[in-house]
Amino acid sequence: MELESKKMNLKHSLIIKILLILEIQWEHITDGHVSGINCLGSCYKDGIGIEKDEHKAFIYYHKSAEMGHAGGILGLAAEMGHVDGINNLGHCYQNRIGVEKDEYQATIYYEKLVELKHAVGIENLGDCYRNGIGVTRDIQKTTSLYQM
Repeated sequence: MELESKKMNLKHSLIIKILLILEIQWEHITDGHVSGINCLGSCYKDGIGIEKDEHKAFIYYHKSAEMGHAGGILGLAAEMGHVDGINNLGHCYQNRIGVEKDEYQATIYYEKLVELKHAVGIENLGDCYRNGIGVTRDIQKTTSLYQM
């Protein structure tokens, strides 16, 4: 799964570098490329290929949300610390709902929920470890999560 994560990070990094090299302005980016706008939000949120900037991430998520992108809408909720939004975003990544399927990314959102002691998020991460979804199968980790 680490290799998949590195590939996704490389993909996001390349997108950002291409956009920066070409000096594409906001108006051109927003010309109907909803997934690209949401991807830029993720890159800014996580500092992938560009300096981390949560404010810019919020702007890009907001723009993609206005255009109807599920990841953008849920990304906004996650940025605001809304636990159901974080959980739903993980679910979307895990099940390819409105975004490209990325089971590893789903586990990252579920891990945030574990930190917040959110029961459904803890269960979801436990299920991921039990079934090897986005992470290496680990029954001890599963048991530990289920006992929280």
